[in-house]
Amino acid sequence: MSNPGIIFRRYKPGDEEGIASLLNSSFESFREYGITKESWLEYGKIDEGFKPGNAIVAEYDGRIIGHVHIVNRKIKIGDNKYVDIGGIANVSTLPEMRGKGVGTKLMMNAIEYCLNEGFPLSGLFTGYGSAAHRMYRRVGYEDTFLYSVFLGTIDEMKRVKDNCGRVENVIVRHYENGDEEKFLKTYLEWGRPYTGLVERSIEYWRKKLVERSAVHTFFYGEFDPEEVFITMEEGEITGYAYITLCKRKKVPFKTPETGVIRELVFKPGCLKSLVSLIDAIMDYFLSEDVKLCEVASPIDEVYSTIFRPFRQIPQVIFMVHIPLIFKLFEDIKSELENRLSLTPNVGGKTTIEFETPYGNIRFSINGGEVNLNVEEEPSVKIFFDSNSFTRMIFGVETIEDLVFENMVRIHTTQYIGRVISMVKALFPRRIWFMSPIDHW
Repeated sequence: MSNPGIIFRRYKPGDEEGIASLLNSSFESFREYGITKESWLEYGKIDEGFKPGNAIVAEYDGRIIGHVHIVNRKIKIGDNKYVDIGGIANVSTLPEMRGKGVGTKLMMNAIEYCLNEGFPLSGLFTGYGSAAHRMYRRVGYEDTFLYSVFLGTIDEMKRVKDNCGRVENVIVRHYENGDEEKFLKTYLEWGRPYTGLVERSIEYWRKKLVERSAVHTFFYGEFDPEEVFITMEEGEITGYAYITLCKRKKVPFKTPETGVIRELVFKPGCLKSLVSLIDAIMDYFLSEDVKLCEVASPIDEVYSTIFRPFRQIPQVIFMVHIPLIFKLFEDIKSELENRLSLTPNVGGKTTIEFETPYGNIRFSINGGEVNLNVEEEPSVKIFFDSNSFTRMIFGVETIEDLVFENMVRIHTTQYIGRVISMVKALFPRRIWFMSPIDHW
C-alpha cells in the first residue's frame, strides 16, 4: 500500500550520500565492494551513460528511502543498427519501507523518464523468479533472454586446454599502449552476427578497459596489462581477451579461487586465434591455481564446441519494456528493409498490424520497402502474448517458434505460410549476447 508522505523526485546535488547508504543497505555486492558517495559520483566520469541527474529517488521525512538509476546505452538489433535503451539499474528500497509500493512507483517514474527522453526501449537484469522479477513483470517488463555463462573446474579447464592443441603461426602477447583502437575494430567485426551488444566509443573503451579494469556493472579495479591477452596473425591483431584473477581483484559473489574471462573476441575466419587465446588463458589460470573458470561469451556453436567440457549456468534474466513502439520501428526501419532485400520473392504489398503488450504497430511491406505511415486496414493481424514480442524483436525466437509454442495468434486473409515467411524475414533468428562489462 502506498504512503502519501513519500515524495518521488529526480536527483539533486547532495543526494549521493543517501543513495550510497541505501545501496549498501540493499545490496550485498555494494557492501562487499564498498560504495561511497565519492565513488558513486566518480562512476559518472567513468561511464558516459551514467549521469547522476538520471537518478530518481523516493524521499520520506527528509530521508532517501528508495532509488532507481536510468543508464543511457545503445543496444544492437540486427547487423548494424543500434537503438537507444534506458537501462534500469540499482532499484532499491530500504528494508523497513518495503511493501509500500515504493519500488513499483519508482519503476513507473523510470518508464515515464524513458518516454520523455525518447528511448524506444528500456531494459534491466534481475534474478529469475525473484520478488523483483515479479514486480518488473507487473509494470510491463518482459522476459527476453536468460543470460548464461560457461563454468569449468580444474579438470574441465585441463580438458579444454588439451582439446585446443598446438596452433602454428599465431603470436600471443599482452596489452600494449594503443591496442584499444584495433580492439574496437575487432569487436565490431566479431559482433556482426549478434544482437544485444552495446555500442562502445573509443573513449568509453579507454575509461572502462584501459584506465581501469571494469569487472561487471559498477565494479572495477586497477588495470593490469597482464590480464589482457592478444593474438596476432601476420602482424595484425586477430583476437583479444580480458580476464580477471579474483584473488587480485575485489569481485562481488566470486571466490578468490575463481578466474573470469570477461570478454573473448576474435576476427571472423580467425578460429586459430580463438583457440590460441583459450589455450594461453587456461595455461595461465592453471599456473595461478585457479580452481573455477567462468567464461562470458555468446552461447553459439563455436564457443559451445570449445567449452564443451564446461557447464552452461544461467545467471540473470534480461527483461525489456518498449515505451515507444512506433519510434522503435522508425529506428529499425532501415534494418528491416536490409533484411527484406536479402529475401527473394517477398511479393506484393501487404499491410500488417502487430498487437502487443506495448501497443499496436501497423506497417506495410511493398517489395523491399517498409512504410510505417499507413491507414489502410491490415490483411494480417498478429496478436502477441507477453514475453513473445521482445524475443522476436531481438531474434531470440522467430515467429515460427512462437506459432509452434502458441504464443501468438495470426488472423489473415492470406496464405499463412507466406505470412510466417515474411515476418520471419523481417525478424530472423539471432544470437543474443551482451558482455557483463556493459551491463548496468
